[in-house]
Amino acid sequence: MKSKALEVNLSDTRADVTIDERYLLLLDFFKGYVGIVSRLETFLKELSHPYRNWAFIVTESRHFSLHHFHLYGSEPNGPKALDLLCDIFNTAFESISD
Repeated sequence: MKSKALEVNLSDTRADVTIDERYLLLLDFFKGYVGIVSRLETFLKELSHPYRNWAFIVTESRHFSLHHFHLYGSEPNGPKALDLLCDIFNTAFESISD
């Protein structure tokens, strides 16, 4: 049985989401890694959504910063990409505490 409340909530929060341009650095950084880009796009769309799922964002931020840590030192924009992920973590923690 479907919940009417759930349907209303989903319809209220549905939005066409484009990735915020400040996160394009991450897309550019991982552009050569086809398997990573799909997951990254999902993460960045959630991050750019007006109703963010902070638990998902923190999980994915952790994944991209730790699982791919070895890549950040070998690329010229690696420190900037890692810095951006740290900013995402900070924003998530500030939002959760609010």
